[in-house]
Amino acid sequence: MTYDEILFNTYVENIEELEFERAGLTYYPGYDGEIVEKYVTCKRPNCACHRGYPHGPNKYFRHREGGRWVELYLGKKIIDDYVPKVESNNRIREIERELREIRKALAQVRERLGLRDENVRHTDVAATSVFDDTWVPVRESQANFQDENMTPAQLNPTAVHCDGPASQLAECQ
Repeated sequence: MTYDEILFNTYVENIEELEFERAGLTYYPGYDGEIVEKYVTCKRPNCACHRGYPHGPNKYFRHREGGRWVELYLGKKIIDDYVPKVESNNRIREIERELREIRKALAQVRERLGLRDENVRHTDVAATSVFDDTWVPVRESQANFQDENMTPAQLNPTAVHCDGPASQLAECQ
């Protein structure tokens, strides 16, 4: 077994493990951010926090809203609701980042081994994750691959092709 074959098998196993873990996680919209701890000073002028003993640590949910960072104080009543959801979303984001890196490396190994990816749809679409800002372009080796003998319907199965009997469809007129 060559080094590239071992790499190929390892990457495939890693992808399967990460996809299995990803399937067990739940994405929670509105919980994309991080939990941070801060020490703060209050508004009372004679408080000890103004003499070097700040209050805290207090937990805050920090997230982006309209291009700027916003912090929400997490009191004792709502912190138990936020922590598992934020951790789940962060782990999903981390898994998707790892999957992109492994798939990129797998494509390079696959190319060196001369293997063709049978699961690739031959279209120029982008794959997306559950996060709105995480669009992942299809690998160039996939997007630019076209078999000479493929029909337009095989190249893009989701498109309406107006040739032959299908030309009677309303979309073709």
